[in-house]
Amino acid sequence: MESQRQPNSWNTWQKHSKAKKSMLQTYKIKMIFFSGVIIFLSFFATLSHQTNATSTNVQRKSLAQPIRGMFYYPWFPETWGGKENPPYPFTHYSPTLGNYSSSNPAVIAQHIKAMKYAGMQMGIFEWNGQGTTLDQRIPLLLKAAAGTGFHWAVYYDQEGLSVGFGPNPTPSQIASDLTYINRKYASNPSYERINGRPVIFVYGDGNDNCGMVNRWSQANKNIHDYIVLKVFGGYTQCANQPDGWHQYAPGGREDSQQNYSFTISSGFWKADETTPRLSRDPNAFANAVHDMVASHAPFQLVTTFNEWGEGTAVEDAKEWNSPSGYGTYLDILHNILVEKKP
Repeated sequence: MESQRQPNSWNTWQKHSKAKKSMLQTYKIKMIFFSGVIIFLSFFATLSHQTNATSTNVQRKSLAQPIRGMFYYPWFPETWGGKENPPYPFTHYSPTLGNYSSSNPAVIAQHIKAMKYAGMQMGIFEWNGQGTTLDQRIPLLLKAAAGTGFHWAVYYDQEGLSVGFGPNPTPSQIASDLTYINRKYASNPSYERINGRPVIFVYGDGNDNCGMVNRWSQANKNIHDYIVLKVFGGYTQCANQPDGWHQYAPGGREDSQQNYSFTISSGFWKADETTPRLSRDPNAFANAVHDMVASHAPFQLVTTFNEWGEGTAVEDAKEWNSPSGYGTYLDILHNILVEKKP
């Protein structure tokens, strides 16, 4: 019985062996095919990742220093005032664009064009908190700047509102606001970054001291934004230091914060005051622009593009209109910064 089973077992084994060889060959072919597919897909994914990374880096490229910018106010028509509460509009001057709305895309586009004409690379926009009217206008600014090479940065106002309006923002509030700004706006290619870090300018008040710097240092510890604080007396002596400092004091023609910033003003005449705090003088302004260039400061700033209530605007107005259509003060900036005229 056993001898009769051997041939059958052999035949069975041979059949199984052939089947196994056939299956093995088929398996090898499939493995080679799928390996090729995997290699191809891996190569494509790597190439795609490199392409996307390159594209992202190009889109978020920081501006080269010196960075020249203007403080910008997207708070119209609210701050034109009311006819029932003169003066209306709340300014001594007559903007060429009239009593415009900061929600009008055509107005925003014209403003960006005007600032670029003046040799500006960046607008520093007033921001007064999450969910406010100004906050809701920021997407309009970023959208209008797309493809123009013009960048925007936040001017954080809550720190400066502490006098008469409420307590100073706590580190937790500041951290919450920075996280919000980063998530909603700073990822946009038109938002200014330095070495990949979103730039945040911070307004201040006359009572500020090193405690303000400490609060911002604590809030930004794990966020790593590029913080530019407003100066106060003795700021260089603070143990904690931000990335930069600036002055906002348009009552003076020019201000130099060595190694940090140089700021100039065209004039200062508040709508509810009868006398200018700083009279307008195109020649004096031109000299200030030359001084700003000669300073080689990393930030070279103008106060302001359109703060009409305080009368510091360089935006075109009927009082200083010019053949270019941009006005005397933007012409001065254009001639010195863009045309490089003496």
